[in-house]
Amino acid sequence: MRALASDPRQGILRPDLTSLPVRFKLVGNYFIAYAHQETPLWILAVFHARRHPRVTAAMLRSREALPIRYTSRIMTFALLLLLAAQSITPTFVPADFKVPEIYVSRQGTYKLRPLGPKYAKQDYAAYMSSIEHLQKTFTFSTSWPHAGLSMADAVKDVEGEQQGFDSRRKFTYAVLNMDESRELGCVYISPSNKQGYDATVRMWVTENQYVIGFEDRLYSEVKAWIKSRWPFDKVAFIGREITREEFRKLPNKPKP
Repeated sequence: MRALASDPRQGILRPDLTSLPVRFKLVGNYFIAYAHQETPLWILAVFHARRHPRVTAAMLRSREALPIRYTSRIMTFALLLLLAAQSITPTFVPADFKVPEIYVSRQGTYKLRPLGPKYAKQDYAAYMSSIEHLQKTFTFSTSWPHAGLSMADAVKDVEGEQQGFDSRRKFTYAVLNMDESRELGCVYISPSNKQGYDATVRMWVTENQYVIGFEDRLYSEVKAWIKSRWPFDKVAFIGREITREEFRKLPNKPKP
């Protein structure tokens, strides 16, 4: 909180959540909404990072009719109670780490974007075009993908991926062509529950991209990107540098 008070502009603006002139800062597992232009800092809302953005937007809308100063007094008191009642546990990545919103390939032929409802149609078309291929090379199961999946299922799925991204619990990227009209695959960056690894990375590409060798190129570039841009010391590239079976047999990390 001292760091936030000394540099109040470090938070991000979220016009998709509220029309109020506030910024948002992730502290541990909680987002703090605050009026950055006020001195001392005014706290407007404190909410868990796992809360769905739609719920957060509705909560903030209910406060837009109240004077900011009045709302701030209430939430500052609530924040003090929260910090006093519990120690804030670390999230998957450090609170001050700026999660990449885009990666463009070295040759400028594809890009990575956070997977969310914006790309639901492209995501659905990609995996439904490669059902048998993905069952054999990615999930090793007939549970996903399968012919019975609907567009409604796809939207629900990407909403969950976006929620995980926004809460910084995991990061799923759509691999897209440059005009974003077509998805070529997905990359999943997740915390590791096994000793010896900070994170895991899994990926898949559509069958037609797999045939032309694109998965090898994607793996090579993502590995270099993870090493240079992300705050991990040891990453398990499951299916590439370690098999699913080998990873599963590793000892679990002790529970906090």
